[in-house]
Amino acid sequence: MRRELLLILIVAGALATPHAAETTAWFGTPVPPAVSDPRKPVMQYDDVFAPLPTQFVHRPGKFDELLDAAALKAAQKTIVGFSLESLGAGDTVWGRRAATPAFMHTVEWTVSEFNAAGLKDAKVETYAVPGAMWVPQTWRLQIVGDPAFGAGTETVTLRSAFPQPGGATIPGGSLTAPVVYVGHGTDADLAGRDVKGRIAVVRVRPEPSLFGAGEQGVALKLAKLGAAGVINAIEGPGNALYVDPRFACGAAPCFMVGGQDAWFLQEVIGKAAKAGVLDRLKGCQ
Repeated sequence: MRRELLLILIVAGALATPHAAETTAWFGTPVPPAVSDPRKPVMQYDDVFAPLPTQFVHRPGKFDELLDAAALKAAQKTIVGFSLESLGAGDTVWGRRAATPAFMHTVEWTVSEFNAAGLKDAKVETYAVPGAMWVPQTWRLQIVGDPAFGAGTETVTLRSAFPQPGGATIPGGSLTAPVVYVGHGTDADLAGRDVKGRIAVVRVRPEPSLFGAGEQGVALKLAKLGAAGVINAIEGPGNALYVDPRFACGAAPCFMVGGQDAWFLQEVIGKAAKAGVLDRLKGCQ
């Protein structure tokens, strides 16, 4: 499945604004970094908040004897390690996806742990699941440079962009359309905004996680209103990858981008608007 999305900022003619004389790229906005390394924390609190010492007396032979924090942490690292195997193998869509080697290693490890705990007849049974599995093959999300946005402006690839489940291949490989910022996508945010035929940028605020984000379902709503595509811009640390079907928009092109890419995208949209060229902001999917 091929998924491509390019955001193109195009300005025709000279700009009669102070920004026309700028010599810094992207209105002086620092370009975002590469995608965050999932093997490293994006936020480090160890030097500020030390672990709180807690003591629980284990009762021999009782379940709480098994709920040892150190043991649970070790098990968690083992399970996450299976996903990192997939990453290390170069899988574009890495992780413990069903039927992949990382998935099978996790299942086999779980069975071995059951056996070690004394559970009888623990084994792996396979069965066929009818239907296709949606797995994106290639995709790209870029903001294409233009000298109008400052000397030295070059095309920027938003590395954290990840297509959301259900999207179909774009006919011809790409689609060009204007970009519109829709805030959190509420009815108030959409009042007076025309999203039809445009690439809508939604600001997603995890509260405290994506499970609590009020923007669930907004991308699909925007697609039904005629948006050519949707970008879910996540408020979050680092530049992490995200995938969540609640932020998909059916067959329309739909992406999620990490915090630093989201910040860059929103800054450029705002500065283009301030320069009086927002109506010339184009996107290409």
